[in-house]
Amino acid sequence: MRRPKILVFAGSIRTGSFNARLAGLAVKELALLNADVIRISLADYPLPLYDGDAEAAAGPPQNAVKLKRLFGIHHGIFHREPGVQRLVTPLLKNTLDWISRVREAPEPPLAAYKQRVFALGAASNGTHGGYRSLIALRHVLGSAAAPWCCRTRSRCATPPPPSTTWTICAMRPMRIGCGPC
Repeated sequence: MRRPKILVFAGSIRTGSFNARLAGLAVKELALLNADVIRISLADYPLPLYDGDAEAAAGPPQNAVKLKRLFGIHHGIFHREPGVQRLVTPLLKNTLDWISRVREAPEPPLAAYKQRVFALGAASNGTHGGYRSLIALRHVLGSAAAPWCCRTRSRCATPPPPSTTWTICAMRPMRIGCGPC
């Protein structure tokens, strides 16, 4: 059986982000399951705000093309989303918009979102742990016809603050024991 290729990234580039830490834990857990895991930071792929006129004049930015190709070579995308006012973060929404615009012949529209699974998760010190932003993100990805799943159980190498809620599924928040390993 082929090893699954999984791309992992957080929707936050803030120093000390809970979601970047959760992405790191996901990488460890997936590696233990014998997956071929690549972790990236969106900080390494800066993109301008989406602008249809700029796209018409110059095409999509090179970083959008690189990210679309990264999506394309992976079977799954494991994304960690911070809860920002119950919405998808502007960083992620802009990234997804640009990736959706990249089309290389003879691909169908939205090829980066087809035939791969998206797993969603969030960590936040708020009451709902990013739960509401995951619902919004699930809607965005569903519009691109991306299947999704959310199953993981992680143990933290460095425990988060006790008030941190780890949301693992867009459908139901849960606390996962994050005591010392």
